[in-house]
Amino acid sequence: MNKKGFLLGEQTLKIIIAVICLLLLAFLLFMIYSSLDAKHKLEQAKSSMEMIELALDEAKQNGEAEVVILGPTVRKKLSPAKVGEAIDIWWVIAFPAEKVGLPGTVTPKTCVLNGWENCLCICESNFNGLADLTDNACDKIGICTELDKKAITEYEGFSFEEIRAFMRSPVSPIPIFLDEPPVEIKIEYMEEGYKIIKRKD
Repeated sequence: MNKKGFLLGEQTLKIIIAVICLLLLAFLLFMIYSSLDAKHKLEQAKSSMEMIELALDEAKQNGEAEVVILGPTVRKKLSPAKVGEAIDIWWVIAFPAEKVGLPGTVTPKTCVLNGWENCLCICESNFNGLADLTDNACDKIGICTELDKKAITEYEGFSFEEIRAFMRSPVSPIPIFLDEPPVEIKIEYMEEGYKIIKRKD
């Protein structure tokens, strides 16, 4: 009887160890995938920023330009009904940005350390943590470039108030979210700076 109990206990222990090993292996694979996915998305952001830089130069020469942003992509489509579920969202945002209702402006450390007065960034942030865009999201996962003049971001066909009401943005200008690339962007160059407009789908 004791021998059967001992064998049963030994088999149970082996099963528990096997399950723990499988869980550790699954966690390791997830971490490797996440790391590769983040690296891939950052490369997409760099590629998109290079396209935007070319369009900025073209707009400076011709008054306006258009560019199609192909990535990074998001895991879930952002919808008004389920904003809290949206994750892994990438944004185009111009700095310095003003925090609504608070004095002063904010700029990512990346831009400050490079001595850039104005910059444009493509950053990742959870929608619920949109305020994080102004604090440190662009320093965590993102890419920035210097601008020779200030830029504002807009949405074609929507007023500032309509977009702010939908997005509950704590910053101005309101960031452009890359919800379902390709995203068409129009860039206008004026004496006072750049206007970066997300085209209607």
